[in-house]
Amino acid sequence: MSAAPRPPFLPGSLEEFTEHAATHHSEWFQYCRLAYEYIEEAGTVIAEAKGQADQAGLKLQASEMEVNRLKEELSALHLKQEKTQARDQGIIEYQKEQLQESQQKYLEALKEKDEANCPHDNIANLISITILFCT
Repeated sequence: MSAAPRPPFLPGSLEEFTEHAATHHSEWFQYCRLAYEYIEEAGTVIAEAKGQADQAGLKLQASEMEVNRLKEELSALHLKQEKTQARDQGIIEYQKEQLQESQQKYLEALKEKDEANCPHDNIANLISITILFCT
């Protein structure tokens, strides 16, 4: 945008303006024409700036809505992850218990078999089986 036009003379009173305008018609006409063009140009620039500000406001509002949506989605994913981890931990604990029970039953079965076959070697076999499971 061009600079604001300056009047040819800055009168201190209406009389001074009237005297100067009467003798400098073309200068004052040029000033009025430039002032009118400047006002028109300023109006266009202001309207464009207002439109850009409105668009920026709408973009900001849309961005805020997207941020809120993403925050909600992230919270939902965190909750789902926590539930999955809790479920998986429960499964692991259950499987550990099942494994321990199975190992215990297996050791008892081996002990019974050992006692039935060879009663004097059962302690040595039990120790070797325990070592086998612990490694």
